[in-house]
Amino acid sequence: MFLIFLAWFNSIVSTSLISIFALTYSGWWDYLWIAPIALGCIIASHLFNFVYFAFFGLIVRVKDDFNEKPSNFYHWLAEECLVFLKYFIGFRIIKEGLEKIPKSGRIVLILNHRSNFDGLICSIVLRGRQISFVSKKEIFDIPIVKGYVYKMGYLKLDRDDIRQNIRAFRKAEEYINKDVCSIGICPEGTRNKTEEVLLPFKPGAFKIPLLAKVPVVLVAMTGTDIIGKNFPFKRSTVRFRVIEVLNYDDYKDKSTVEFSEYAESKLKENIKELRELN
Repeated sequence: MFLIFLAWFNSIVSTSLISIFALTYSGWWDYLWIAPIALGCIIASHLFNFVYFAFFGLIVRVKDDFNEKPSNFYHWLAEECLVFLKYFIGFRIIKEGLEKIPKSGRIVLILNHRSNFDGLICSIVLRGRQISFVSKKEIFDIPIVKGYVYKMGYLKLDRDDIRQNIRAFRKAEEYINKDVCSIGICPEGTRNKTEEVLLPFKPGAFKIPLLAKVPVVLVAMTGTDIIGKNFPFKRSTVRFRVIEVLNYDDYKDKSTVEFSEYAESKLKENIKELRELN
């Protein structure tokens, strides 16, 4: 938010100075040139922000599958970047149930997966919670992005490497127990590009909360899959609903299969309701 304010402040100051100069030393008709100049200042400010965010992504050296010390600075920087993208792309978020989430302490976030924007939306809505997501390995191949996700402690999953996945689950538990960050999980395992409400959940993902023994926050989202389709001509509406918060005592006696089935049914029910609201 700070960088957005800075961009607009620079644009306003630059335009104002140009306006004063034009009106002082020329006729009133020169004021007509202020509009394109102002637009140019705004575009230049936004380009500066893009270059700024890109620079910090490019300078990161990815040393291993996991970052042993996720960076608070990169969590903050990514949140600023995401808020900037929210205003640049143009979408609004309707939030429900945030009061259910514990004010402090680490959590495990369980959500559905329709778009690459899903994790970004969570980071915007839950700013300051420092959430690292369990993600497919392909995201670590994207230039600039890979620098951010590595520094933020994202955990790489490989569908073909069970040992790698076990390491990721153990690292998630370690992050939580050491109060490094919270963890976000999409149990569908991949983006849902079908007309189905949800893809079948993968029970293995629920080993993480059972190991970490922290509150589990069930979240349903709709509208994230149309953000890219609507940009730049139409504004999108995303709905973010906190369904329920489960404390460890609420799920400790469940198997991963039982826990998965319960969470899947809750998300499916709420996603259907949110779709009707749209």
